[in-house]
Amino acid sequence: MTQPSAAGSIGQASTGRSPTDRSPTGRIPIDRSPTPESNRLRELGGAAEPELRARLAWLLVPGVGPTRCRRLAAAAGGCEAMLRAPVGELAALLRRAPDTVRDWQQAARRANVDGELRRITDLGGVLVSLGAEDYPPLLASIPDPPPLLWMQAGHETAASTDKGEPSENALFALGQGGAPNVPVVAIVGTRRASAYGLETAARFGEGLAASGVAIVSGGARGIDAAAHRAALRVGGRTIAVLGSGLGRRYPPEHDRLFDEIVAGGGAILSEWPIATEPRPGHFPRRNRIVSGLALGVIVVEAARRSGALITARLAVEEHGREAMAVPGRIDMPQSAGCLKAIREGWAAPVASLAEIGEQLAGVGSLLVGAIERAKADHASRKGLRSTDGLDRREDPLDRRIVEIATAQPSDRAAAIDAIVSETGLGADVVAARLVRLRLEGRLSRG
Repeated sequence: MTQPSAAGSIGQASTGRSPTDRSPTGRIPIDRSPTPESNRLRELGGAAEPELRARLAWLLVPGVGPTRCRRLAAAAGGCEAMLRAPVGELAALLRRAPDTVRDWQQAARRANVDGELRRITDLGGVLVSLGAEDYPPLLASIPDPPPLLWMQAGHETAASTDKGEPSENALFALGQGGAPNVPVVAIVGTRRASAYGLETAARFGEGLAASGVAIVSGGARGIDAAAHRAALRVGGRTIAVLGSGLGRRYPPEHDRLFDEIVAGGGAILSEWPIATEPRPGHFPRRNRIVSGLALGVIVVEAARRSGALITARLAVEEHGREAMAVPGRIDMPQSAGCLKAIREGWAAPVASLAEIGEQLAGVGSLLVGAIERAKADHASRKGLRSTDGLDRREDPLDRRIVEIATAQPSDRAAAIDAIVSETGLGADVVAARLVRLRLEGRLSRG
């Protein structure tokens, strides 16, 4: 299995596995041998190597795309079967001209799968396949999950682990063995943000990230970048989802930011092959991944018609997640979308970390059950004993905060005042910790 270095720097992947090893994590492992023939995909997620190679081959064909590939594979019995299927049958399934389908099939048969694997290796990245153990489980649950994720992910530093060794893939806040272990919240908004919007995105990003919540956004200018940078400033994790390939990161002026995200233990990911250019149609599709990775979506500023509103609406209507919007000035176009969402009732108004925690409390409780089921299932497959909770080392301060908050369940303000008085923490820090504790199911809504 190929991984970035412990420091998370790009292009410094290495592996100590032999070509015959199996990957316990569910990623598509890549042999670093210089010969194309030895760049092999191994059996993962119940699918044999030829099927995974065929999946990648079809995704490398211009015009096919992730959604068409996934739907056609389901109808035809798999991507490998699509390579052998009669053109007429595929044309009927796709409702496309036979000549077009014949060209796609021939292009898939000729696709340079080994070359794409070398490119992702050279970037220090990995491919994660839908159905594999460490494919993000929340993302897998949406109606249209990406068949493959191209991903560059950093690692926790040696100082942050018990044994002084880097942990597995620090991105997934989304988990090993199919079990998320860090809550993920999306912060999105307009590229043309006001000073108020940028300040609010930074305040929410810092507060949530400092409390252990991972921030996911789209890597765009404006609100997205403010949220990513805020998480990095407090040493938190953040995830950027691109509307282009990892080799054509967009916008180009955020190249350094993307490197810092990976180096800081977060990740950048895409559903598109390495060399895919950014295209307008990719960004609405990118939005569903942002929503799919998160427990809830916070829209900081958005015009009446914006990608941020699409992301939040997807969260509510298709993904069963929470949508929140920051109320803004009624005379600012950047606030129009948020005010509309609040007025229509599908997004809750939020103006503080405590209010975000209240909105996400129910979702967090549901997540805990899903986590425990996933952990128990993974443990049974591996012959291990399932552990309680989220495998997080017990923090005495967290335990005391829970005790104080539980003693005053009906008076949130009094509970925060009591925690501030006893612990010496600032009110914003306390509110952020309460958000995380509710997301983890350790503190009820109250």
